[in-house]
Amino acid sequence: MRGQVKDYYALLEVSPVASAVEIKKSYRKLAFKYHPDTNPDNAFSATMFCEIQEAYTILSNTISRSKYDEERWLAGMSARAQDQVITTPHWIHMECRKLHAHMMSVDTYRMDHRALYDYIMLLISEEHMAILMQDPDAGINKNIAHLLILSARNIRHPYMEQLADRIRLLASEDEILMQKLDVQIRDSQSTAQRIKYLPYIILIVTSAICAIMYFWVNR
Repeated sequence: MRGQVKDYYALLEVSPVASAVEIKKSYRKLAFKYHPDTNPDNAFSATMFCEIQEAYTILSNTISRSKYDEERWLAGMSARAQDQVITTPHWIHMECRKLHAHMMSVDTYRMDHRALYDYIMLLISEEHMAILMQDPDAGINKNIAHLLILSARNIRHPYMEQLADRIRLLASEDEILMQKLDVQIRDSQSTAQRIKYLPYIILIVTSAICAIMYFWVNR
């Protein structure tokens, strides 16, 4: 699991649901307060000014803010999971349901795939898998497998491959779940291949267009 996610909202002294106008207003106030020109030779103010600039850069952009919000949510859920004193199959199942409900509302292509992978691996860690497999409830385990397949539906292929073995154990050889998992792995692999060759395709198409334009102008 990676390090703690910075709380950019706290740095800018705004709510996580603050509007772009509110974020900009607070940034301007704090930037003036901690600006090096206002606080010469003040190491703390210099550090705060850099932190505030970093926070504003992320939160002022719709795409980067959305990605940050997702990473922040997953980090919060991971912290709760790590602090859980008594872990039961029912608790793991409930956390998977919460994850699935959340993943249905986010842009899974732009999100932080590593953060999602880390959280799922926390839910089905070796310790948790031992709990689920010790006295297995096939119904709960299959439901967990199904929820995780849905939650990871667009995760990048390397992460999907690493999750697959543990999800298969939970699926308890359920034919429908195994088919869904296999299809999802193939889809993630196809997507990875398209992304890999996309720059070459763009280069070929661009070169072809340039060649056509050249011959058209010089005909």
